Amino acid sequence: MMTRDEKPVYSESRWQTVAELSLRGELGCEHEASERVAEILMSIHIPDRVLVEAKQAVAKVIEKEMYNMVADQARLTLKSEIPHGMPPVLGDVTCLRRVLDNLLSNAIKFTPSGGVVTIQMYHSGASLVLKVKDTGIGIPAEEQKRIFDRFYQVDRKRRHRGMGLGLALVKELVESLGGQISVESESGQGSTFTVTMPVHTQ
Repeated sequence: MMTRDEKPVYSESRWQTVAELSLRGELGCEHEASERVAEILMSIHIPDRVLVEAKQAVAKVIEKEMYNMVADQARLTLKSEIPHGMPPVLGDVTCLRRVLDNLLSNAIKFTPSGGVVTIQMYHSGASLVLKVKDTGIGIPAEEQKRIFDRFYQVDRKRRHRGMGLGLALVKELVESLGGQISVESESGQGSTFTVTMPVHTQ
């Protein structure tokens, strides 16, 4: 167990490996997937907050060849709507990338061929807002309150070869950095995940 004096240690490459396996549907059965995510939970520690240019952090994820390749194969359109002049936030660049990695990989995986996945960012009051929207299969209303629980899996209609895991980890990361995450969705009409983070004020 870490003590207060120890510096946080975390592995972006390990998180990325899980994101890639989930996107490709290679996490295997539920038991095996749970074991892998449990390993990730043990390896992730939240670092101290520093000033982060969120736009640049998000751009690094969007530009990854993995996502563009999978989207092309699935005949999906990836759209980015991020204006100039976004204020910095207090956070951690690796944590922000982890959050978007998970939300984007799930959006791609659960959106049928011909659909659209959109990443939006904008400044609203004292918050920076990040949205990942898809035109996918959606999430039933009765399931939405539980999707951020660890290891909870939405019903069989959403079962692809991958487990779509990681929303519990995303919620923990977002909240540890002073933010919030929510979802709006309707079965058959797509989903919108919204992350709000406090902007830095001098």
